[in-house]
Amino acid sequence: MFQSTRLTLQSLIPQVTPTSKPVRWLVAAALLCLAAQAQPTRVRIGAIEFFGASGHDLASLRTALPVHEGSEVNAQEMNELLGRIRTVAKATDVALVCCDRRSPEESWTIFIGWPDGPGDGFRLSAAPHARLRLPAGGLALAESSWAVWQEAQAAGMSDTVKPSSDLDIKLRETELSIRHYTMRHGEQLRRILRNSGDPQHRAIAAHFLSYGRRSRVLVHALVAACHDPDEGVRDNATRSLMVLLRTDMRVTAWVPASELVAMLHSGHWSDRQRAAILLLNLSEEQNPKLLSEIRGRAWPMLLEMARWRGADQAGPARQLLGRAGGVDEPRLQVLLRAGSVDALLEAVSTIH
Repeated sequence: MFQSTRLTLQSLIPQVTPTSKPVRWLVAAALLCLAAQAQPTRVRIGAIEFFGASGHDLASLRTALPVHEGSEVNAQEMNELLGRIRTVAKATDVALVCCDRRSPEESWTIFIGWPDGPGDGFRLSAAPHARLRLPAGGLALAESSWAVWQEAQAAGMSDTVKPSSDLDIKLRETELSIRHYTMRHGEQLRRILRNSGDPQHRAIAAHFLSYGRRSRVLVHALVAACHDPDEGVRDNATRSLMVLLRTDMRVTAWVPASELVAMLHSGHWSDRQRAAILLLNLSEEQNPKLLSEIRGRAWPMLLEMARWRGADQAGPARQLLGRAGGVDEPRLQVLLRAGSVDALLEAVSTIH
């Protein structure tokens, strides 16, 4: 529960990733549904991409992998296949992501990756162990809001839920309930996020906190949670940061951008993707210091991500690369809409 934010990350930057397709957190459930059908359903692997690949012989690795681009895989065998890929590649992360909206057919991408070396590397925090938990009322609110969210997702949410519909009203009432709860219990939620030994309770706290009172203390707590050892907590902390960035201009000055730049070195695909999206939001004002730090500490990572073939997955990195590389925004948007990756890379080729 409450790892739902992977679904929304890809729609937070509409000019780059205007898709409502589910991403990694929903993959397991989707595959289980496919596998439950009378006939075994096959999943098409459209692309295999890499990150943190410096020093790896990718040509040899592609040959050695137990699956190749264009293969169709039985959904029932997917989890086992991903484990075999991880073993063969000795990878930190093997991520299955669906689906590129620009592809003529629905196909999935496998991302295989490793962390970058020491120095600017991204490190996860040690797991906390305190016996802090949400009170019964907070946990019940989390469970009820999750049920409403699932109902909205099943209905297509932003695509089909109409204003003033019964479902829209339920969503609004749920959000108001979370806000009222968070305004009363914000300090307790921050303590749970920082110290609770239960990752589910930390994930709920990270989600709820985006509804509370905005402050520098809150922003720093969420940034710290981006290093949480549990991926669901990191997902929700990032989503909350994105909500704050998009609704309160003060938050831009409170976010320690260097922490997000470090995330681009992570050995987990979703960390890199989240970092690119957050930095994209922070870079809207063309802050020279931020853009300089991106060029100095994350340029190879962005180049690697920008070359991914899926426009939805590569879009945030491409736009961030263009901004940090000095491409003026109108031209950058033209290149992105046209999918002119080679032209974009040529435009920024003088940076390094």
